[in-house]
This record gives sequence, C-alpha cells and structure tokens, in this order.
Amino acid sequence: MTAVLSRRAFFRASALVAAGTLASACAAPAATPSGVSGSPAEPTVAAPGEPTSRFREAPPLAEQVQAGALPPVEDRLPADPLVVPVTEEIGQYGGTWHRCAVGPSDCWTAGRLAYENLIRYTKDGVEIVMNLATNYVANDDGSEYTFYLREGMKWSDGEPFGADDFLFYFQDGLSNTDLSPTFPSDLCDPVNGEPMVLEKVDDYTIKFRFQSPYGLFIKTLASYTGTDMFRWPAHYLKQFHPTYADAAELDKAIQAANFTNWWELFANRRDWQNLDCPTICIWKPTRVPPDVPVVWERNP
Repeated sequence: MTAVLSRRAFFRASALVAAGTLASACAAPAATPSGVSGSPAEPTVAAPGEPTSRFREAPPLAEQVQAGALPPVEDRLPADPLVVPVTEEIGQYGGTWHRCAVGPSDCWTAGRLAYENLIRYTKDGVEIVMNLATNYVANDDGSEYTFYLREGMKWSDGEPFGADDFLFYFQDGLSNTDLSPTFPSDLCDPVNGEPMVLEKVDDYTIKFRFQSPYGLFIKTLASYTGTDMFRWPAHYLKQFHPTYADAAELDKAIQAANFTNWWELFANRRDWQNLDCPTICIWKPTRVPPDVPVVWERNP
C-alpha cells in the first residue's frame, strides 16, 4: 500500500492507541489466573513407545509436509503447545468461515481473528488464562511481573519468536517518539505516570517493571493493549527502522513507497494488510483490500 500518512494523522492515531482501556489502580496483584502456579510450567514430554508424531493437522498442511514444503508438525509447534478445551465436540477439518466487515477500516474484524496475547480472557469473559505464556509470577506488591513464554514458538515465516521481539517492541517501538509520540497510559505507572520498563531475562522470559503496585496490569495484558505487543516481528521490521537499516537503502524504500518519513513506511509495513509481515496468529491474511472478499487462511 502506498497511501501517504500525514504526521498529524499518525500522531492522532498513536494518541488513540495510547488511550488506556483500563483505569490504573494501586492495589495488590490480581488473582492468579486459573491453572497458574508460582513457577514455570514443565514442558510436556512424550511417553515411551508413542508414535513419532503425536499431533494431527489439517489435511492441506499434511500434504505440504509430504511435499517437503513444510517441516513436520512437531517441528512447528512449541515445546509446550497450548491445548484448547473441547466445548461440544472435536471439530472437523475443512469449510469456509464467512464474516462481515463494514470496510478496510473495520480493524476489529482482523482483531477478533487475531486475539493472541500473553494471557487472554476465556470465551465467556469471566477468567484470564494462559495463552502465549505458560505462566507468570508477580512480586509481593504487584510492581513486577515475570512472564515465561512458550519455548519454540515461531512466526508464520518460520523464524523464532521470543523475548527479543518484546525488546524490539519496547525499545524501538514504544520508546521511539517518532513511532510513539505518546507512551500508552495503561502501560505507565499508576501513581507517577512513568512508563513501564520491559526487560529480557533470557530468550523465553521477560519482566515488566513499574515503580508502584499495578494491580490491574494483568487485565491490561489481556486487553487490546496486550494484543499490540505481538505485532512487532523484529527480524522483519528492523529493515525499516533507522537504528538497524542501512540509511541509503532505507531512503530508497521510503521513496519507492511514496512516503516522506521512515516512520510512515514502518507503520505501513507493520500493518495487518501487508502480506509480507509475519504473524503468530492462528490466521494470516492472503487477500486484503481493495480486493474483495478479504481472505484469511490457516497459519501453518
């Protein structure tokens, strides 16, 4: 897409994103989500004598594996894959899911298909459960939250997903005033308004730190704010960021896309309508506006 986004329009959009969906609170940590203990979950280990592949997958994906176009399913899954509880019965592969959107700006259509946070609400909205994280631990006063990611997760292009992507999101996205003129209020300290600090503990462990207790932070992570954290594939987006990209090559890319500034190009390349941008969501777009109908296909 090559439409020019004005700096004023970009700032306005950034301010809207920054507006918190939850009020900050100075309180003890929220109750631990269902099924969460105080230490990282142990990965699932195959029992002796089990077949090589313990997983099933959609027939079209199995055909791609047989053709050598995809690695085996067990090589594409994390060490401790999330198992979704069966509601009525185990579903059948195949079919087409039809949805309605009012237009390209109806971003919630994409968002509802791509709700992949560290933690998430259950379908009835009552509980918060683990999702892309296997566990989290809060300190005594609720000012620090350590999350353990699912080891071995991959982006849709097969590249590893981990703590470095979160660092890129925090250091080169939220903390960059060209991309984020206003730091999201629901990621700021609830008492003094200072931005949070995000640290990498190891390749699959991250820590969020605030100066004061933030009891509603868990609910924030399960909301739209938490969703945006997973739309920053560092290995792909660094080529459009001046901290990492060659200046001459970046200038050429900006001009070729009919933009004026690097942050316009970056925002365009990070948009869900860019088919080249990797995702970790269950669905990935394969046809986007102005083409209709918009099509999302299974992420292998």
